[in-house]
Amino acid sequence: QKAFFDELLERLTVKQKEPAYKLLHLLFTHPPIIITAAGEFAGEELPPSRRNIINQATVSMGYFIDFLHKLKALGVYDSSLIVLHADHGNRRKIDMLGAAGDSSERIPHLERMAGSAMPLMLIKPPHSTRPLTVSEAHTQLTDLPATIATILGFAEEFDGLSMFADELGEPGEARERRYFNYRWQRKYWRADYMDKVNEYRIQGSVFDRASWRPGPIHRPPESLAPQDAGRPSPNGH
Repeated sequence: QKAFFDELLERLTVKQKEPAYKLLHLLFTHPPIIITAAGEFAGEELPPSRRNIINQATVSMGYFIDFLHKLKALGVYDSSLIVLHADHGNRRKIDMLGAAGDSSERIPHLERMAGSAMPLMLIKPPHSTRPLTVSEAHTQLTDLPATIATILGFAEEFDGLSMFADELGEPGEARERRYFNYRWQRKYWRADYMDKVNEYRIQGSVFDRASWRPGPIHRPPESLAPQDAGRPSPNGH
């Protein structure tokens, strides 16, 4: 990752006046955990402890901040829409609030699942002068297309709401969101469908046990289900 960013910052230039879309797929906290707190290669894979994950995330975020400084030096930071987001959170137990309701009691390993249901999402709109703030609005990743379209004034309409929309209401208002959980297996790399995907409905704070309830279980058509056993990966989503 460091070598990639070093070369990116060295080669990064602005040669066109037309708007451009750039996508950087970064591993950051994804296993393997191999970066020490000093930003050096550990020489081996480290245990996925909370401290080791935070160390790798901190170092990786430093690379991204260097990238933002480069955009400023090139004079394109202010006019850029910048989105930094993950596809899922870390599947580690989180401290949850409240007593379990009748529905949430039927959800196994809810504390881990809730951690996985909280991906990082940072958005800087073009020409924004506001400081970084933390929003408690009830959003979901599928709101991202509508958010980008609204910010950039696109005429297209997408499902979901802009994460800056008034329709999201006050932080205390409960908007229902959906979370899909599955256990990844290597056989899925070549399969059209997974064996099953469990849907959950969240209405209220993701930290509140009473906000969670089970939804339907999605399965593939029987004739298209993966056939070989495969080996489960250690981390599900």
